[in-house]
Amino acid sequence: MKGSAFRAAGAVLLLICLVSGCGPSGGDADETTPKALHPADRRAEVTLYYRGANGYIVPAARRIRSMGDIVSEVLYAQLANAENCCVVDPLGLTPVLPRRLTFSAEVQNNVAKVDIVSGTLKPKNAREESEMVNCIVNSLCSVEGVNGVSLSVDGRPVTTLAKGTNVAGVLLPRPVNEIFAGGKTKAGVTCTLYYVSGKSGLLAPVTMHFTGLPTLKQAVNAMITPKAEYGLTSMFPAGCRLIDARVEEGVVRLDFSREFDCLAEHPGLESRVLLALSCVCHELAHTNAMLVTVEGADYRPVMNFWPDAETVAAFNTLGEEYDPY
Repeated sequence: MKGSAFRAAGAVLLLICLVSGCGPSGGDADETTPKALHPADRRAEVTLYYRGANGYIVPAARRIRSMGDIVSEVLYAQLANAENCCVVDPLGLTPVLPRRLTFSAEVQNNVAKVDIVSGTLKPKNAREESEMVNCIVNSLCSVEGVNGVSLSVDGRPVTTLAKGTNVAGVLLPRPVNEIFAGGKTKAGVTCTLYYVSGKSGLLAPVTMHFTGLPTLKQAVNAMITPKAEYGLTSMFPAGCRLIDARVEEGVVRLDFSREFDCLAEHPGLESRVLLALSCVCHELAHTNAMLVTVEGADYRPVMNFWPDAETVAAFNTLGEEYDPY
């Protein structure tokens, strides 16, 4: 009986110590609190999509803090509501997804399943519908653990939406801006070029469809002087010319006219130009090694920045964190 009484008293004392925060380590109460009792604080950097003033879609990195379903929060962060518009309007951007879009979302087996309530997507035409789908798919695929997206309407699987967009099966990331330089079909080859989106200074990637693969010089010149009918804005200084473009021993050598030096006055834009050039060199010449010269003299970036496998979204960053709570 005495042994039972002592054991009972010891259990009571141990319980008092735990509740009061005492313990063998002598630390704070928080150190002995199981992590599962702390509220979740999930923060993730994802890529969201908005429309630039010229109509082209712009990818942008944004940190999302979610206490709940982060997949749903990625979609909420792209709706045309007051909170999102306050962030992107000053950059000359507008949300692609309508304010009243109603949906439910969950992830199963690395696939984000999104069910849309009929009549809430409301695209004006086939192009706008396709762009909405592209933004949904690409943004959700930027979430860790999501490899694809399946869409349904009112709980039922669909193969096409009201304006004809094919949504059958599991959808994978796709280009958000496409121009058919060699005609109106997707036959031929593609190359992604980069332009600046209005006053935001952000990069807009554009996938050009060509009948034949362009040379490196043709691709860079297409970024320096885009065709007027495309409505694209060059990120290069006025008057800038590409003097030479060649690949020697695995290194891309690009020589520009003296106007290229004007980028030193705009460090943020300079970094984006160098990133765009690096991406094009990697796609066409299959190398990340790049040497830039200005009329034969080595170019020294003012920010001492040389791109190394960065993504476009990493330089298209929305500074404000999204917190639905």
